[in-house]
Amino acid sequence: MNFDSEVKEFEKKLKYLKNKYRITGLSVAITHKNKLIYSAGLGFADLENNIKATPTTPYRIASLTKPIASTIILQLVEKGLMDLDKSIAEYIPNYLEFCEKNKKNLEKPVDYFGKKIDLSHLIKNYHYENQNITIRHHLQQTIDGEPGETYRYNGLLFGLLGIAIDFNFEEKFRGLLQKEILDKLEMNDSLACHEDTSKPEILERLAKPYFLDKKNNLVLGKYPQKGGSSAAGIISTVLDLIKFDIALNTNELISEESKEIAFTNPKTKKGIELPYALGWFVQKEPQTSNKIVWHYGYWDNSFSSLYVKIPEKELTLVMLANSDGLSKNFNLHEGNLYKSPFAKAFLTNI
Repeated sequence: MNFDSEVKEFEKKLKYLKNKYRITGLSVAITHKNKLIYSAGLGFADLENNIKATPTTPYRIASLTKPIASTIILQLVEKGLMDLDKSIAEYIPNYLEFCEKNKKNLEKPVDYFGKKIDLSHLIKNYHYENQNITIRHHLQQTIDGEPGETYRYNGLLFGLLGIAIDFNFEEKFRGLLQKEILDKLEMNDSLACHEDTSKPEILERLAKPYFLDKKNNLVLGKYPQKGGSSAAGIISTVLDLIKFDIALNTNELISEESKEIAFTNPKTKKGIELPYALGWFVQKEPQTSNKIVWHYGYWDNSFSSLYVKIPEKELTLVMLANSDGLSKNFNLHEGNLYKSPFAKAFLTNI
């Protein structure tokens, strides 16, 4: 199938949306049947120095880290080294004391881009002291209240998965990410996190972050915290993420069986389907009932991202931006991809 006309229409809408939402730089890639059918850079990776965005521009991908982390955990499960249904407490020594310490730390307001914010609400309903909260519950983000019964997007608690790996594997999460994903797939324009200085040329080319100030002027912002976790932190390009996607499609990273588990919505005891599977949002196209597997990333005032797969059509879209316009105000954490005008332009045109 030739997608030339569809891609042209999508690109036209994408340029319109980029300008509407004041996105400084945007890189995009689309594949069909694991072959690249479109890649482009729109706008600027560095506005001050007139450096244009390209498909090889590195960005902070924010929460697109989560599907990659999920893949690493499923690799460990396939090797018999982790169990999805074991309590996370079994993987974190002195788990109760660990959680108590973190709870006290979260009760102190923290500085976030010059604002003091309270993060204690993130663990308000995380009953670590008397609940059997499993690895699966963390991957599904069903850890509020009774585990498995309520979905709530929570990057902080998703990050406990990486901590569980750190306590149990010599390579730690960052080492497994490097070895089993970045090196294995030759994702040569990617880094495990901003703290990684092993490839300074990537950091030199890293897109600069921008945001809209109170006067609605586009201004240079600050990079988010430079450390990485299983929830966020990876630096990558759209073309490198396409390498990850193809490897996922061809079962180079995990088996078809593991992938099916990762792409299947969990259900409550009453049979209510929840929107988040194992590190992925999953929903269906209204007209065709085709499964859509997706994730987004969002760093306030700096970066945003979008990764959409339609397995039945063998189509994938990856977009990375150096401002938050790809995700801000769309409430994508609720699990409805159609709230994103960028995703909608893709879903209705290609």
